[in-house]
Amino acid sequence: LWDCRNHALSKVPIGDFTDNETAVTAIDVSADGTYIVSGSEDGNLTFYDLRKQSTPLVKLRQRQPQEEEQLLPLGPQQTHSETVTGVRFCRVAGEDVIVSTSEDGTVKRFHVSDAYVDTVDAGDVVRCMVSDGEMAIVGTATGGHPDVWHIARGELATPLSGGDCGAAVSALWATAQAGAPLAVVAGCVSGQVMCWRGRE
Repeated sequence: LWDCRNHALSKVPIGDFTDNETAVTAIDVSADGTYIVSGSEDGNLTFYDLRKQSTPLVKLRQRQPQEEEQLLPLGPQQTHSETVTGVRFCRVAGEDVIVSTSEDGTVKRFHVSDAYVDTVDAGDVVRCMVSDGEMAIVGTATGGHPDVWHIARGELATPLSGGDCGAAVSALWATAQAGAPLAVVAGCVSGQVMCWRGRE
């Protein structure tokens, strides 16, 4: 981690974390620059607090019905069973969440406040993802086009239609600005780039 303020890059890192035991495959920083989350080849998520220069990771688990809310012990935890392919810090209804995807075919939403996890089974290897915390747009190995998932409901939202590259979706970009329609751009391993835009 380097300090890039005032349009200058620090000569030495201001943070150097060595907690991952396998290759880091995804990373994101919170909007206020306080936290970093990384995903790795072994399926782990590691949660870094830059104010403490430490790496507390709240253990993740599935939400259990009528279970008392509690913070779990800190320590390494395998969140996914295979390589993490994407992580995103998001804020939903005033709550901080982390959305992650993996080659194990799952989309997981980690609630920072209570350590619970919502899980969606995408039914295929997930290659890439963009998310606002409520919805997740994912590109899969065989889908040919992105899928839009409602995370809390665990179900597909209105599908993106009218295009199929016939190959894995390998890159995604999306935006949803206030008063503007959702725009999605997908890149495929076939070399094709597809674009969608919601109605005005």
